[in-house]
Amino acid sequence: MPGQEQPLDRGLTRWHALAVVVGSIVGTGIYIRPASIAQLVGSPTVVLAVWICAGLLSLAGALTYAQLAARIPRSGGEYAFLRTTLGELPAFLFGWMRLTVSVGTCAAMAVAVTVFLSDLVPLGQPWIQVPIPGFHATVLIDLGSRQLLAVLIIMSLAVLNLRGVGTPADSK
Repeated sequence: MPGQEQPLDRGLTRWHALAVVVGSIVGTGIYIRPASIAQLVGSPTVVLAVWICAGLLSLAGALTYAQLAARIPRSGGEYAFLRTTLGELPAFLFGWMRLTVSVGTCAAMAVAVTVFLSDLVPLGQPWIQVPIPGFHATVLIDLGSRQLLAVLIIMSLAVLNLRGVGTPADSK
């Protein structure tokens, strides 16, 4: 019926959930963040303290999400939590924000992979540089093998993601 909520489809296993969490939290950030944090604080002891504090904050966030999931057992994750607690508009805005920010995050991770790969394999100079005039300076946009590789990484991961998507009828 249109007015009734559908029950949750228990299609994800613990391993699926673990892969999602590890992929979203660790990602490529684990390779980029330590260097920038070490440059900012300058001391190994302070770096360790920063990582411990970040770990405790992450644990608090994970426990909060676990509590929300137990109290609001609906599919939709953060959208469902916001919709139930704050209403339709904040949930809708969150959905659009997540859509736009996720695209940027995906692009940043693909660029990070190409940067790390270029340390191992020379990827050459850009094929084309497109000047974009700005307020204070002209910005050069590079087009070359690094950018092509980043796009191919994004497309490959999208294809892998789509292969794993099924309908509720597939899980029965």
